[in-house]
Amino acid sequence: MLSLVGDSEGSLAGGSVVVWVRVAGWMIADGEVPVPSRGDVLSDLGVRFRGEVAAAASEASDGIEEFRQDSAPSEVIYRATGRASEARDFYFEIDPGVRDHATDFVLAVGPVRYQVQSTGWAADVPEGARLTVTGQASVIGSYEWDDFGLADVRGDWQVTGVASSGEEDILLDLQPTVHDGP
Repeated sequence: MLSLVGDSEGSLAGGSVVVWVRVAGWMIADGEVPVPSRGDVLSDLGVRFRGEVAAAASEASDGIEEFRQDSAPSEVIYRATGRASEARDFYFEIDPGVRDHATDFVLAVGPVRYQVQSTGWAADVPEGARLTVTGQASVIGSYEWDDFGLADVRGDWQVTGVASSGEEDILLDLQPTVHDGP
């Protein structure tokens, strides 16, 4: 379960961009994610990008940039560029008897690590390659760490804004924190 740890004692991660991250309504209803306020820091939070993966352009720097934003924060698309960990394929059922597949891996963007899910195969994601993921960000449910054996990318994130998605979900404007000490 995520918890609020109060205002940040450390500094915000250098050079990182603030990212609008979707929090599923059920996470709030179940108490998995507390409803935060601006300035709070959420601990043990994992962030996932879902989107398309491509080789990073040679001139692209590691980092995250806004690629497209429609009128609402819920429509923000980001480009995250960094180094990929070993990828793995996973399978899921989309209808009874109908299965599909995708790949997941960790993308290291400077000192911050993100889970990535994308269509395609793990063989298409070379370990250590510089890649760009174009997609949206969401909070990873706590059950997923053990149930799906995800690499642990959880960390502390400072809330810089809160918005409604117009649905049951909320959106948090988050920035990773870096702490000065234990």
